[in-house]
Amino acid sequence: MDEPEVNTMAYAIIEARQNDLFALSCIWEASARMFQNYLSETEFETRRNEILESNFKDLTLRVYKIEEEIVGFIGVQSGCLVKHYMSPKYHGRGIGKALLAYAIGELGVVDIRVDEKNKTAIDFYLCHGFREKSRTDAERYADEEAGILYLTFAG
Repeated sequence: MDEPEVNTMAYAIIEARQNDLFALSCIWEASARMFQNYLSETEFETRRNEILESNFKDLTLRVYKIEEEIVGFIGVQSGCLVKHYMSPKYHGRGIGKALLAYAIGELGVVDIRVDEKNKTAIDFYLCHGFREKSRTDAERYADEEAGILYLTFAG
């Protein structure tokens, strides 16, 4: 049986709550395993623990809920989208696009920070009006260096 289209289901983009943190970490991990397969198992564990310990305290977080299930989320910091993940089960069904539109229209996102190895995400953002702004060869992340690409909205 085919999954119903997302646009035929009751959904909402709402502010994340403290008790959503575990669900967000699960969505991050499932999505990262699908699209960031260049990460080692140690990096996955380190990043998962950082997510759980951070409480996303410095981010404006919004979750995409279908009925009562959280299926995606975004995290914004000072006009920059720094987290954008959805459940692989819902990949390709418009949720990422809806979250991005919400981030731009409702949260004032003008920039995106993305791991330069995440080609799937970069291609997605480029197709949705973003262009390369700058890159850093070494940004500290969990005591490891990662190349970060900064994109800016070109309209």
